Amino acid sequence: VVGILMIREKKLICPAKLISFLGVVLTGSRVAIIAVAIGWGIGPSFAKIAESKGLILFAPRAVEERIVLNRAGWEMFKNNWLWGVGPGQFLAQLPKYLPAYERSLQPAHNIFLLLLAEFGVVGGILLLMGIGGSASQRRGFKGYRGVVAIIAITALFDHYWVTAQQNRLLLGLVIGLILAKRN
Repeated sequence: VVGILMIREKKLICPAKLISFLGVVLTGSRVAIIAVAIGWGIGPSFAKIAESKGLILFAPRAVEERIVLNRAGWEMFKNNWLWGVGPGQFLAQLPKYLPAYERSLQPAHNIFLLLLAEFGVVGGILLLMGIGGSASQRRGFKGYRGVVAIIAITALFDHYWVTAQQNRLLLGLVIGLILAKRN
């Protein structure tokens, strides 16, 4: 939490950023590490250095698994495009959409695809209306653009913002801070 709040700090190096970055590195989430680095404006060079030093390993199996899960999510959405399969039903429906050789039962590694598969177009539109309505009322959240960028980037490549308890709590905190900010 301290790290996310300190992203808007002007100095590139400060104790809160170092502590937060260390915390993200210790989680082992490759996407989160790169997203934080991108949020600080050092993403591409950091990713190359980190991979060359063995800090981040992009295992072919992890990439293949994400592709298979995202394809399954897309097929699930196409078959249930209007209403979706229902809240929390992605994993229950997943075996129907996986190739016979795949046994990885976890959500699609893209929050937007996961939400479309579960809630369909109707739920997607309602979600966008809610986000858009809130954002239009709070145009002055410049200080949180980096945080929103990190969340959006990681949301493209992982599901933990909506599936892990601690991330849902953190997301709620971030949304609350943005909505509480006065214009």
